[in-house]
Amino acid sequence: MTAYNTIIVDGGLARGHWEGSGHLGWFVRRIITLHREHSPNMIAVAWDSPHEGSIRREISKSYKADRSDPGDEFHLAVQEVKAVLPWFDVVQYCAPRAEADDVLFSLSRSLPPRSLVVSADKDLLQVVSPEVDFLKAGTRRSIPDVLVTANNIRDTPIKMGGCSCTGLDATGWTSLLALSGDRVDGVPGLPKVGPGRALAILRACPDFVSLVLAGREDEARQQIYAVDDSVSKWVEVAVSHREDLRESLDLVRLYLVDLDILNMPDDDYRALAWVHAHDMEDFVFGE
Repeated sequence: MTAYNTIIVDGGLARGHWEGSGHLGWFVRRIITLHREHSPNMIAVAWDSPHEGSIRREISKSYKADRSDPGDEFHLAVQEVKAVLPWFDVVQYCAPRAEADDVLFSLSRSLPPRSLVVSADKDLLQVVSPEVDFLKAGTRRSIPDVLVTANNIRDTPIKMGGCSCTGLDATGWTSLLALSGDRVDGVPGLPKVGPGRALAILRACPDFVSLVLAGREDEARQQIYAVDDSVSKWVEVAVSHREDLRESLDLVRLYLVDLDILNMPDDDYRALAWVHAHDMEDFVFGE
């Protein structure tokens, strides 16, 4: 088993656990299990900024505009978890105007190597480096976790929009996300370019996005004609929608941000009451 100095968990996993069970016991169980299995020097949780506004909403007001709010009960449950996690020696981080993805990325680049980033979000494939592994968490019991490293990222199939994507490094995943877009999150992408077409484009021209955005589309054409001219028409589509592609890239890429630690005091009584309320005594104290 790989030894990690730091394990960084996406606070966004809490919503997935909440929607599946109506409580956050399994979210905390996962964090404790990761701590027990790997014995890192530090385990951290990254949260979205608690304040209104974000880097990406400044880029596009459509970004995540249609996402439903999980409700007050969920937000109260998250506050309880934030208050309980210090009891389990978990350090919590956020950053002004930043999403948890950016906090995860910034932590992975600022803390001593080696690190493991844990999230269900495919966007976090962008964090993978020789010093940072990514555990893509399964959102249901029928979907297993997938460990992605710098050594296997090109060979590990990741499902995206019905397409099993392979052959990309971390930078290639950034380009794929920008090209294919995301209707749910309000990322435009290119018209009629889903993950499958985006993957074909990038296999023919790995630098497609950067070349088009730099006005060097002739170089993109040359690379594509030499490899797979069946996708050559997408050069013209990208040129005519260059600003949409630029916006998409700015929305999907991860940002280095100034980190804040959430200073939550230890509260033994509150933590023990929470453990009891979620029937976790055997799990916490049974070993």
